Amino acid sequence: AFWPARILAILALAIWPLSLALPSAAHELVPVEPARSKAQNLFGKFFTAVADHMHSEDPDYPLPDESLRTTQWTPLCRLDTLPVPKPARQAELDRSDPKQSPRAQVHVFQDGDAPTVIWSKTLATEHPYDRHFYGLGYRLVDRPRVLIIGPGGGNDVETALHYQAASVTAVDINGDTLALVQGRFKDFTGDIYGRPGVRAVHSEGRSFLRREGGEYDLLQMSGTDTYAALSSGSYIFSESYLYTVEAFTDFFEHMADDGVISVIRFRFDPPRETLKLVATAATALKLRGIEDPSRHFIVVNQ
Repeated sequence: AFWPARILAILALAIWPLSLALPSAAHELVPVEPARSKAQNLFGKFFTAVADHMHSEDPDYPLPDESLRTTQWTPLCRLDTLPVPKPARQAELDRSDPKQSPRAQVHVFQDGDAPTVIWSKTLATEHPYDRHFYGLGYRLVDRPRVLIIGPGGGNDVETALHYQAASVTAVDINGDTLALVQGRFKDFTGDIYGRPGVRAVHSEGRSFLRREGGEYDLLQMSGTDTYAALSSGSYIFSESYLYTVEAFTDFFEHMADDGVISVIRFRFDPPRETLKLVATAATALKLRGIEDPSRHFIVVNQ
């Protein structure tokens, strides 16, 4: 076993500097498939089954665009994009109105988990925002100055623009995800991060607020804790410090008097993440002299 091990070590030393110089080619150099338990593997099998079924029912049904499938190794994680099969209605609209196609979305995975979504420009334009909880905070403010922490693929930005936000500042700790949307998927999204009034920033949310300040009418955090760092055993880039008393103290310092903080968390039964979030934010409110924090919360379950 000595010589095979030595040969593998020599190959690893040869490939390592090449992968640093050409990170986009790392997957071709050393193809690594996600584990069966990873969301990417599970979603991929499900998407394939759905697309095959739709195509068997309708021979004209378009299979997912393979050009939207990419793999990229970055210093933070591996990013994979996976096209999502279109509902029959969207496929029909693409056929009848090809100038506005594609009506499509792509899932982005970090180390095989923690999916975020990239919408095509037309899909975003036609999205039923008023029926989705992502836009609930905008019912309470008018033309807000918006801060989005963890925008990912950009659908929170699309939501803010739909509700005519006065400005949108999108701060993401993962600069490689921002670069993916700004580069490879720029035309696909209609340059979501290059739209008038939109500013994309590669930074940690609290660090950005403390560094640049500013006042906002709405702060949106939609599942910014990806769990990717936890699942890999690395806490270096964990975003959990966005959910502390000190974090909410920072947030309150930069909100307008009638400002709204809208946070989307995963639902569990019995509830635990939502309970902890409310208790944490309530503690921060009490520290600011609010005697009855319950008058400042709306909890919505979907």
